[in-house]
Amino acid sequence: MVIETNQPYAYAGDDPVDGADPLGLHDCGWTDPFGCVGNAGDAVGHALNSALPVVHEVANVIALGASICAAFTSETVVGGFTCGTIALGAGAVTAGTGAILHAEGRESGTEATIDVLSAGLSGLGSLSEAAAGVTRGFANDAEVTSLLREAEMNSANLFGKVVPWISSEWWAGKAAFWGATSSQLSSLSRILSAAGFGVGVTGNIVGSCK
Repeated sequence: MVIETNQPYAYAGDDPVDGADPLGLHDCGWTDPFGCVGNAGDAVGHALNSALPVVHEVANVIALGASICAAFTSETVVGGFTCGTIALGAGAVTAGTGAILHAEGRESGTEATIDVLSAGLSGLGSLSEAAAGVTRGFANDAEVTSLLREAEMNSANLFGKVVPWISSEWWAGKAAFWGATSSQLSSLSRILSAAGFGVGVTGNIVGSCK
């Protein structure tokens, strides 16, 4: 600004005769072609800095929606991803951008802490969801083995039924154990996801009360 700098020809390196600014890029006159690099970098940095709150809010909305979805289902919903996985990814973005905004003084410490806590709960929920899937696989395998041993018992003669029967019962017990474990982990995953949703909503309320 000329009023502020008293340098009306700064755009041309203070040499309006030999320098010019045909593209209106100010400090990128012919006498200082490399000034464009700095200006472009500043412009990009400014654009990213301006977009950060938007990215933060969008990620927050996605994390909240995915968290409440994960509280009800662990099934694959989008492109092979579950709601818990989506909540974990979006929560990580929310926490990361929240930390940057806090460092820049644009978000309170309470909000940043809530962002991290919400992401952490989503992460634990996602881990529980994954563990439930693994143990569910163990239960299915054990049940299949139990049925195979039962089939061996049914086809064996009277004296050959004891060993396959014991084996069948053993594998049936393992199937029951892993099935119960999977059920408990699924319940824990839903509780953690619901908690992550609740904490996230609380963060939004805190942010709106500033």
